[in-house]
Amino acid sequence: MMLGVALVLLTPSAKATTLTPGPGEYSPDTFSVGVATGATLVAYSGDLTYNVGTIDGTYAMAVFSDPSNVFCPGCFDFIFQVSSDSTSTDPIGRITAASYTGFETDAGIDAGFCGLDPFFCGLSQITPADVDRYFASALGFQAFGTGSTGITPGNASAILIIETNATSYQAGNLAVEDGTSGTLYGVYAPAVPEPATLSLLGLGVLGLLGIRKKLSA
Repeated sequence: MMLGVALVLLTPSAKATTLTPGPGEYSPDTFSVGVATGATLVAYSGDLTYNVGTIDGTYAMAVFSDPSNVFCPGCFDFIFQVSSDSTSTDPIGRITAASYTGFETDAGIDAGFCGLDPFFCGLSQITPADVDRYFASALGFQAFGTGSTGITPGNASAILIIETNATSYQAGNLAVEDGTSGTLYGVYAPAVPEPATLSLLGLGVLGLLGIRKKLSA
């Protein structure tokens, strides 16, 4: 399916908890989705399906360059959504995103917009109460639904948002957990861009090799 929000921008309405590696659980910030004014869609996974033991579903991720990013204008927001099909026999209790080692992160949700794709709009959107970053590499959203019943079969998560100070991206993964667990691929994570100094150094080495070749000819 085509991305239903190719022209939407995440505009944070609250900036409360910048997550750094360490123990503790926090309430996700609340974001809102509005008309993209200068926003740029950088990458979109499309709808992907998974089968992990007792859980089946669909997931998608988009990367936006966000002028209102809390860390730096134009830095990347990673937004994603996961559903549990009606054929599942377990709810989703936790969704983890990796890898965010070395990056600043502000985790949040959007409960006012139905989905990354029209597919999600026909499902109930279930929000998490807690988010954590126990490990430097991963952020986990959990305590979904009233009484932490999880994302029950036939429903989906709210849009989950990780705002970062990244300006580049690479392959990443999500994980779903409850009575079973599994890793979901085909999505994105922040990446460190190649430093300009390394590029210049490479050009310098090539130049020296050229000079040496001429002198030895």
